[in-house]
Amino acid sequence: MLEEFLRKREGADARWYPIMEGVTACSFSLKGKTLEQPDPVVEPQRFETLFCQGGGLTLERRDGRCLRVEGGGILLLSHGQALRGVRLDGGLRGVLVAVNAPAARRSLAALCGLMGELRLDTGAVRRWMAQKEGCGLLADVPWSRAVFGALDELNGLEQGRYCVWKVVELLPPVPAQRLAGWGAALRGRGGSLGCLSGGPSGGKAHH
Repeated sequence: MLEEFLRKREGADARWYPIMEGVTACSFSLKGKTLEQPDPVVEPQRFETLFCQGGGLTLERRDGRCLRVEGGGILLLSHGQALRGVRLDGGLRGVLVAVNAPAARRSLAALCGLMGELRLDTGAVRRWMAQKEGCGLLADVPWSRAVFGALDELNGLEQGRYCVWKVVELLPPVPAQRLAGWGAALRGRGGSLGCLSGGPSGGKAHH
């Protein structure tokens, strides 16, 4: 979903880096007006993780529920969302990690081996993301604040490598209650999105 969007903007706004087999990262900073993408889809067997450094984006489901991601938020996406659209702020910037699960299995296993006894079970990841309806948000907890503090000191390829490392740390067994999910439904046909702007440690749905 976001991978496809950013691939089309490679150049001045987005720079892609191959990190390891099946894993790429994009450091980007969008400029200009707000952009909207209807009917976005994450392909099966693919995962995306957005580290949002500034600006924001809004995901809206077909049932009217939505999720707002802003600076300091980490958004996890997988196949299975019933999305109506995504709206990206003109000032959105951050790092996107895109994983092709079958192609990345061996390289991610090797990375996990470097981290001691950590095991990455891609089947468990799929089940975990399905429980979150294909989308989860982590924000404003000590771990994420530390991640962004370090990320702001890096550039380009260094950011991509760092975020891939953090994606492996973030995947199960992260307690599900630490991830915020979909917010309340949209109020009124012409109303603003009732979106979740905070994180799991105190985020509130705004109507």
